[in-house]
Amino acid sequence: MFTKAGLIELHSRAHQSYFTLLEHVATLPSADLQTPLEGFGFPQIRKQLMHLAGSEKFWITMLKHGKYEHGEHVAADDVEAMRQIFEETAQFTRDYLDELPDERLNSPCELMFSDGKLVTTPALVICHVVTHGFHHKGQVVAMCRQLGHPAPDTDMDVGVG
Repeated sequence: MFTKAGLIELHSRAHQSYFTLLEHVATLPSADLQTPLEGFGFPQIRKQLMHLAGSEKFWITMLKHGKYEHGEHVAADDVEAMRQIFEETAQFTRDYLDELPDERLNSPCELMFSDGKLVTTPALVICHVVTHGFHHKGQVVAMCRQLGHPAPDTDMDVGVG
């Protein structure tokens, strides 16, 4: 099934692509980060990025505790603060993976929600975190395009050769 080394590589590459996007977003006028755009669940670039980081923190907290324990709300208004949140989030996930025994990576675990439980594995949650992040990263890329600031290539394979 999944290996810890493979998931660490996947997660690392995902965050490299997020940082590429954040570098681009830093070149936009700050007002564009707040500009509402129709057709997106989170209608601002800032909100999309904060949802991406906040969701990762939520899922890893669920894995660590089996349920969500309310912590700090993930919010930032400028790109430098966003970059810091993404660095902290990446480290939070990496610390979890480093501490997770190999035999638990693909073993079922229960995550408790207010409306029931989800039986999954830590490996599948990490995959979900990455695919969910790429969904929202793609929305930010589309938003940048709509605002007249096309983003560079942010795929995971950029720079891999």
